[in-house]
Amino acid sequence: MDLLAVLFRLLHIVPGALWVGAGALLVFVLDPLVPRMGQKDAHTFTRHLYLRSIFGRYFPILGGIATLAGFLLYGVISAHKAYTFDSLAGIVFHLGVVAGLLAAIWGGAREGRLSKQLARLSAEQEAKPTAANDAAMAATLQKLAGASRIGFALLLVAVSAMSSARYLY
Repeated sequence: MDLLAVLFRLLHIVPGALWVGAGALLVFVLDPLVPRMGQKDAHTFTRHLYLRSIFGRYFPILGGIATLAGFLLYGVISAHKAYTFDSLAGIVFHLGVVAGLLAAIWGGAREGRLSKQLARLSAEQEAKPTAANDAAMAATLQKLAGASRIGFALLLVAVSAMSSARYLY
């Protein structure tokens, strides 16, 4: 059972760390940078980012692996009754679990939908540029930046709570 716990922990923590790191890059670097590029350059950059790189698939892959491994790990550690609701450690840990699940759901539902919309708009803009498409891309980028901040905040709560819970016994 300990070997499973180690395996699930690695499959939870490593993709989770990459997910949080990519979220930080998006929120603190890309989201502020893209609007300052000017509309043409911003749209060109966005097209390359979403259509010609792994970026659009990166978040769902890492988020999915981290969440699935988290479920499996939760089953392993629940069998040992490591984090129960009758302790501060258990309450903080479960706060992290809820925040992590909300981040995965938010990422898939809101950010994922906006990312797909942005990829579609980018492809349309590349094929046939229009002013209406420019405006739609700008609006979608703005919505995605706001959604990304919420997702990143949930990830920070999840990481902070899950990583500190063990020290609260």
